Amino acid sequence: MEKQFWIENIQVDLSRNQIVRVENAVSLQPKILAVLKILALHQGEVVSHDKLMDEVWGESTVSPNTLQRCIAQLRKALGDDSRSQQVIKTHFRGRSNF
Repeated sequence: MEKQFWIENIQVDLSRNQIVRVENAVSLQPKILAVLKILALHQGEVVSHDKLMDEVWGESTVSPNTLQRCIAQLRKALGDDSRSQQVIKTHFRGRSNF
């Protein structure tokens, strides 16, 4: 995948760990952008919680709600929210798709 891609009028710059919306850049941790990258690679598909956890954190031990916090931070950076879910949609049992 390219180091930069677009979601509508939002630029995602993986090389700088930033999401840029209307001249406003939001820096995010690399793991958070790794979640977004996986969702973007599987656009339109349901991506399981386990797949995201395995691909981003591997064998690392993290708290149970780590992924939920990442999704919340991504939604905020993308101008999305958990009610409208225009960019990232969460399905029953914690599966997300983009």
